[in-house]
Amino acid sequence: MKKNICLFGRSGIGKTTLTRKLCDFLGYEPLVTSQILLEYATVDERFGDELSILVKNNDMIPPHFLEHALDLKLRNLDLESGFVVDNPMYKAQYDIYKSFVGLDYNFLLDASSDVAESRSQKDDEKKLKREKFFNIHTVPLIHHLGTDIITIDASQDQESVFEQVLQICCRNDILLG
Repeated sequence: MKKNICLFGRSGIGKTTLTRKLCDFLGYEPLVTSQILLEYATVDERFGDELSILVKNNDMIPPHFLEHALDLKLRNLDLESGFVVDNPMYKAQYDIYKSFVGLDYNFLLDASSDVAESRSQKDDEKKLKREKFFNIHTVPLIHHLGTDIITIDASQDQESVFEQVLQICCRNDILLG
């Protein structure tokens, strides 16, 4: 069984880019919370409108929404294939991913908000809202994980970050799955 990877970091730091690169290289499946929720919103009309508004406003998603969305997403996936989870934003989301697919390695892509801001193409209001959300919800989760998180200097170019994560994965036999 392959080991699953979870990536954390502030908005604009390169998590989604790294998720894609890792999935392409390792043959893993990406689990990007916002995409899963948007897919779910189009499938389940009962929650679709409410989910769309929550995601659009970067508001906290009720845990049962993510549970339902993940259940739908994972029904058609091979759970042995390996996953890269792109930024569960608060503990309830992390716990849901952990219970559904298991999370073996947690990486924090760490850099200043200035670095993230320079890479992000989002408007200023959305950047500020995401940074505030990260500080209020994700930072406590990162602290909660403590020594279970591997910090990567994300101020490097994205190729260097990718190579560093791969080196750690190889060193820990993640690729041998």
